[in-house]
Amino acid sequence: MASATGVRTSLVELLPGEPAAGRSTEVVCEDERLLVCTQDAGVPPRPVQRGVRIGFSFAVAARDVRNHVRTARFARDNATVDEPAVIADELGALVLMSPEPVADVYAIPDLRALRSMPPQQGRELLRTLDAYLDGGSLRVAAARLNLHHTSVSQRLAKLSERLGFPVDAARYRARAAALIIAVRTRPDFWRTGAPAV
Repeated sequence: MASATGVRTSLVELLPGEPAAGRSTEVVCEDERLLVCTQDAGVPPRPVQRGVRIGFSFAVAARDVRNHVRTARFARDNATVDEPAVIADELGALVLMSPEPVADVYAIPDLRALRSMPPQQGRELLRTLDAYLDGGSLRVAAARLNLHHTSVSQRLAKLSERLGFPVDAARYRARAAALIIAVRTRPDFWRTGAPAV
């Protein structure tokens, strides 16, 4: 699903592949255009017209689209002049900062990826990330965890690979911290009977 403001023409014209009739539905409500697609539309291939901001929700089943309008809106609200199209997947756990509650937190790719790991491994990698973010360096994290700094680096690399973003990069620190908070505030996160992802 895509949400855009400031668009005077069809949102379909801004997206690659021009979703065909029967595979997408466009809805206009005041100054907002919503486009529900049966496939990932991706980021506009050409510059977006001035003043237009577009946000893409997580890819979800058609039955869940109504619940993810707010995710598309939150992504859109995080668009800027320099980055006029934002995909919710790239915000990860930061979508939990939305003023409107996220309908399904387990639709967040960061949480899904972490939950796909064996619980013990996931906890260990998340604890390493927490020590790294709190300490500010590999050496401080290593001292806190009683590990060699190369072990900390390897764990962060493994977590980055699983999550799909570099958890130790400055640009992603807020997203990584949001992931830690999201897990901490969900006591059932690692339980077998928790919601499937």
